[in-house]
Amino acid sequence: MLVWMIYLVGEFNLTSPLVAVFIFGFATAFEFGIVRQVGKRGAPAAVHVVPSVPASTVAPIPDTVNAPATPLAERARAPVAVSRSAPELTEDVLWTTALAELEEGRRQSATWARSFAAADGDEAKAKAAYVRERAHQMQEDVAAAKQAAAAEQEAITKAAERRVAEATKRFTEGNRITQDEIMILVNASRKNPSLTSLTDRIRGNTLLHLCARYGLHEEALTLLGNGSNPNAGNGNGERPFDLAPPDTPPGPALRNLLK
Repeated sequence: MLVWMIYLVGEFNLTSPLVAVFIFGFATAFEFGIVRQVGKRGAPAAVHVVPSVPASTVAPIPDTVNAPATPLAERARAPVAVSRSAPELTEDVLWTTALAELEEGRRQSATWARSFAAADGDEAKAKAAYVRERAHQMQEDVAAAKQAAAAEQEAITKAAERRVAEATKRFTEGNRITQDEIMILVNASRKNPSLTSLTDRIRGNTLLHLCARYGLHEEALTLLGNGSNPNAGNGNGERPFDLAPPDTPPGPALRNLLK
């Protein structure tokens, strides 16, 4: 615009200073007030370039929605759970359970596949074969569970017998035994009443003497019920009655029990 105004001054010989100043001011205002402002508004926004990342370095996101489900045939066959408090799982119960699996659509895929293949695609024969095999599988599961339970019970019994033997040895040799060991021997006397007549070889105390000393009322009652002698004296001639505290509970109740 400024160039255009200069051209007009020269073309039409507009030599008046006032006119020249006016034209020059108008051109300058037009240039900075309109033309350049419009240019700023129309300028394109700055573009920030983000460096590209190679696709090989980006870990793929697993498709958990459309991923294929694990085939049932690949899942392990669930064994039959056997509870100690559950009723006996008879052969009839196992056959009925196998049939219910098939009828309710809960069949084991691997077992069904074997049955279907063995029946050459005959569905009726495959169903019969499936029920027969599943009943056999469950029988094996029950037998294995019973065997495991028996082994566990045997381990528990042996551990209890070992604790009784250790407590018996410590007591008869004259060692001071704990209240827990006393309770172990008292509980064992229910099956082995001969334990009620044990005495320690140093002091001559019986288990009933120790129950009186430690205020074990229920244990003393158990020993008496299993045949312990309340009148047996120890090496000092003391009866269990004499070792029970006369004033501190449960001493008075024990003394009444051991009279």
